[in-house]
Amino acid sequence: MKFVAILVVLISLNNTASAADTAKTPTYGPFEGSGYVSVQGYQEISLGTGRWYVAYQGNADTSPAWVEAAWSARSAQLCKSVGHFVALRYVSEAVGLRDEELADVSASVPWRMVDTASPVYIPIFTPSGPRTIVPLTAPSRLGAIRCISDPAILKDPSRAIGVSEAMSEALRQGVAVPP
Repeated sequence: MKFVAILVVLISLNNTASAADTAKTPTYGPFEGSGYVSVQGYQEISLGTGRWYVAYQGNADTSPAWVEAAWSARSAQLCKSVGHFVALRYVSEAVGLRDEELADVSASVPWRMVDTASPVYIPIFTPSGPRTIVPLTAPSRLGAIRCISDPAILKDPSRAIGVSEAMSEALRQGVAVPP
């Protein structure tokens, strides 16, 4: 009887260690909040037609290269129907050849838009209740993207990333992206 009890304790300790190792293994999926098992995953915000702000949060055991590949994979999933995406340096970056021309106000209009500085208030949601704080050492990748169908419309076509190219790199880094 004593032997069985010791065996049960050893098996449960082994399962606990296995579960802890699984929690440390990077997994690709949506960010589920600050849970006990996983504080990693992707989130996105639509910025308009063909524009997204994509974030991928890793855990302390995730390599920055893996997080970068997972971020690119999520960006590729969002732009799958068009074929390419470009990572923007800032949200409203004009990357296309005609972007500035289209944004310019016509001279026939009696008013003219002038760039001015003013505060921009961004609401911040502060959750209440118990939560796990993500360690500061956890890598993450945040950035805006723009989906494009033809890289030739870009000022710098070399910045375009193909959907299949991003998915191939994700596979090389070990990111298991569901179909």
